[in-house]
Amino acid sequence: TPVGGFINHSDEPNCSKIESPEESMITYFSLVTSKDIEKDEELTVKYSLYNV
Repeated sequence: TPVGGFINHSDEPNCSKIESPEESMITYFSLVTSKDIEKDEELTVKYSLYNV
């Protein structure tokens, strides 16, 4: 399962997706939490097609 299958959308997300600064043919992403995540709490990011 791709990692995207474990992350849900929220307008008030508890995670951020950080793209690696390395310039290579492969893009790496890290998922960083903005708060402590409780047991059974969903990981959420704000889905967006544009950087607005």
